[in-house]
Amino acid sequence: TVSGGLGDDYVYGEAGNDTLTGGDGRDRLYGGAGTDSLSGEAGDDRLYGGDGNDTLRGGAGTDTLSGDAGSDTYLFEEGFGNDTINNYDSVETNADVVRFENVAIEDLWFSQYGNSLRVTVAGTDDQVTINNWYSNSSYQLDRFEVGASTLLNNQVDQLVTAMAAYDVPSGAGSVIPQNVRDELQIVISETWQT
Repeated sequence: TVSGGLGDDYVYGEAGNDTLTGGDGRDRLYGGAGTDSLSGEAGDDRLYGGDGNDTLRGGAGTDTLSGDAGSDTYLFEEGFGNDTINNYDSVETNADVVRFENVAIEDLWFSQYGNSLRVTVAGTDDQVTINNWYSNSSYQLDRFEVGASTLLNNQVDQLVTAMAAYDVPSGAGSVIPQNVRDELQIVISETWQT
């Protein structure tokens, strides 16, 4: 276990199963080989999982998360700000996941942003961008999770298409109108599986 503390830190895990914490500041965390847990905490951080099945949590701020090789899990919750995920994994047996915590499925808004996929949390300034989602399937995550519910990557476009008919509810205090929620509930029920 290695903690960066205050300031802008470079934290290296190397080989083995490591727990790395950045603390406040603009930190760089490198997990290296092994099953690692990386947490950036406050500040604009960059997390690199390296080889192995890693868990990456950006924390508050504008963070960039790269799981690299292995089956990686990206954690995101309300208040985490703007996270960007660079997920390139061409091994079909690996399973890369974004897990939303303390967020309701009905508040997740999926949209295409250039070649990337953006997931906005309605009513907040929070969003996750998965770079190059539409460029190559190797950049895609295998699934999204909220509690016991799962959205597979092959069902994302159905949500994107349905939500594209409406304005993205961005910014703190933004609200998805009830009639829009009602109209989207059908496609949400069809795509998210419990």
